[in-house]
Amino acid sequence: MDNKENTSSGNSLFDSLKNAAENVVNLQIVTIIGDVTISGSIRNPQVDFPDGEPSADHTVIATNINLIESDITSVIPKKYAEQADNPVMKYHAEQVAQANATMDQKVKMFKALFEDIVPLIGGEHKPPDPS
Repeated sequence: MDNKENTSSGNSLFDSLKNAAENVVNLQIVTIIGDVTISGSIRNPQVDFPDGEPSADHTVIATNINLIESDITSVIPKKYAEQADNPVMKYHAEQVAQANATMDQKVKMFKALFEDIVPLIGGEHKPPDPS
C-alpha cells in the first residue's frame, strides 16, 4: 500500500470518528410510572400508552442532556416538582447522575482513543474539547 492510500484510509477513519462524535449529542433519561406497552429493542424501545398518550394515571419525568452544550433540560410533573424527597424523583435523579458519570467516562475514553489513533493515521487534528 502506498502512502497516498494510507492517508486516504486514515482520513476516512478520522472522518468516521469525527462523525460519530458529532452524532453523540443528546442523552435522554425517561422515567414512566403507569401501564404502558413496550416494544422494539432495548437500544430503541417504543413506548405505547393505552390511549396513545399519557393519561392522569401516568407520570412521566424526562431529562435531556446535550453533551456538546452541557445543557440539561428536565420535564417534571407539577405534583413532583415540589417533592425532591419523593422516591420517583430520587430514582430519576439517580439515573441522571449515573448517566452523567457514564458519559464523562466515555468522553475521556473517546478523547484517549482519538489521541492514540490520529498519530497512527498521520493526522495533525486536535481532539474535540469535552468542556
